[in-house]
Amino acid sequence: MRIIEKMTVCPENHTFFKGCHASTLEFTPGGALVCAFFGGEGEGKPDCAIWTAIRDGDGWLPPQRLVAAEGVPHWNPVLFSHGGETLLYFKVGPDVPSWQTWYTRSADGMQWSEPLLIPSEGVLPRGPVKNKPIHLADGRICAPSSVEGGHVWDCFIDLSGDGVNWTLHPVPFDHTPVHGVNSGGWEGMTALWEPNLSVAAKWDGVIQPTLWEYPDGHVRALMRSTRGVVFRSDSPDGGVTWREAYATDIPNNNAGLDAVHIGGGRVALLYNPVGDNWGARTPLTLAISDDNGANWIKALNLETAPGEYSYPAIIYRGGELHCSYTFNRVNIMYARIGE
Repeated sequence: MRIIEKMTVCPENHTFFKGCHASTLEFTPGGALVCAFFGGEGEGKPDCAIWTAIRDGDGWLPPQRLVAAEGVPHWNPVLFSHGGETLLYFKVGPDVPSWQTWYTRSADGMQWSEPLLIPSEGVLPRGPVKNKPIHLADGRICAPSSVEGGHVWDCFIDLSGDGVNWTLHPVPFDHTPVHGVNSGGWEGMTALWEPNLSVAAKWDGVIQPTLWEYPDGHVRALMRSTRGVVFRSDSPDGGVTWREAYATDIPNNNAGLDAVHIGGGRVALLYNPVGDNWGARTPLTLAISDDNGANWIKALNLETAPGEYSYPAIIYRGGELHCSYTFNRVNIMYARIGE
């Protein structure tokens, strides 16, 4: 693997916003590469909106600001192409536990429809929470999602035929080692919002899965965790039922990661190989698996300097990997990697 090119999405020393984070990438059906992220005074600030930028020749066009509701923070955009158009999902809400999922559509990545709220069950946001959905072999859409409650974090998988209406499938997680009560049963979702658990840390659990499918309808998920390592779960039936999430030997700093299937049994993973809860968000490393994620080999580092290089997004097209990630919270970095 080698880096073919690397550049910031926004010009250096730009004045579009003070801070930005949580980028996502996708090719439109027409072949344009789109990047989206949130930007404003800072994460969670009332002016924090969703921005998009289009790749143009050897660079990027100036980013454009999209807004669904003035004065309310916007979070975690996710781009996904389906049915001849590109969908942009994003969260809107004063804080993470109360955010809801909105979406908008585009044919070219430049003109977008009026944003609409995705129907939800209770307080649960639906559809993807950070990483891209995947198209399953049987035609369904499989979206990685999660909730962040008062003390407990849990993942779930949403399945859909149209990208708007979803059915929820929980990923079990045993919180017992941390607070002495097994709150991972999804019994009426009460565990997600229990305010009085006695915990060793403020939060415990897993969030923000990344997904890929391999033969015979198996789907695999890797998840960010509070336990110092990436957690994994597997579904044998196309995302309907999931094994209880379990620890891998992949370090995780309680920050986002993303993976993409690149053919055969090969999967590419972009992550921070740091095994401390809330640890450093550097370096940013690309790892490759040749056996559908059972084993990983580090291929290259995209960043090694002190700073924050986090929340990566990774997609695969034409034998190349296209990556974006937060660059010190002031810009988004784009990298194109060839084999």
